[in-house]
Amino acid sequence: MSTRDLALAGIEQAINTVIGLDPAAGQRLARLHGRVIAIRLSGVGLELIFVPGPDGQLQLLGSIEGEPDCRLAGSPLDLMRSGDKQDGPAQLFAGRVTIEGDVELAQRFG
Repeated sequence: MSTRDLALAGIEQAINTVIGLDPAAGQRLARLHGRVIAIRLSGVGLELIFVPGPDGQLQLLGSIEGEPDCRLAGSPLDLMRSGDKQDGPAQLFAGRVTIEGDVELAQRFG
């Protein structure tokens, strides 16, 4: 197992631990089961692939064959801000965060 694989496994475990603290979040993610969401972190050169499972947990992958159902791209800070109910739309309209593919899926995942 490579260092990158170990890092992804650790991040996946941490994310799923946080999701486990909010049963409603797990239920919302379970409804996205089978969909593939990519997040491209600009400035870092990293793309993370998230695949929600039927149990509301996320599988984190470094790559996939084919295209994801949606892709969000932006700096880590801009992506975090885009999830804010007040400042989120400004991030999108300013072009700091872009969405490709299924926009509704991206919004539901956010």
